[in-house]
Amino acid sequence: MASSGIDVIAIIYPAEGKTDRVAELLQKVLEHAQANEPGTLKYEMHREIKGGDIVMVEQYAGTLPLWNVTDKQTNKLYRSTERVRHI
Repeated sequence: MASSGIDVIAIIYPAEGKTDRVAELLQKVLEHAQANEPGTLKYEMHREIKGGDIVMVEQYAGTLPLWNVTDKQTNKLYRSTERVRHI
């Protein structure tokens, strides 16, 4: 059966030694998105055991463009991880 929603998988590659901090910041994004984004069915974070990469799995109901789903606060929280990931 085909899905009528939007599935997003994002792989994040933190700088060496920054995985824990990036995961901490992404946890805030995850919690905010689950509580405040209409149509959010799934928003999960998975950490790779050896490599330190982080995989975000998101699922949204319907076919709304992502810019209509993601609110400004989620974007602000997500962007806070960029400084850490690239240091």
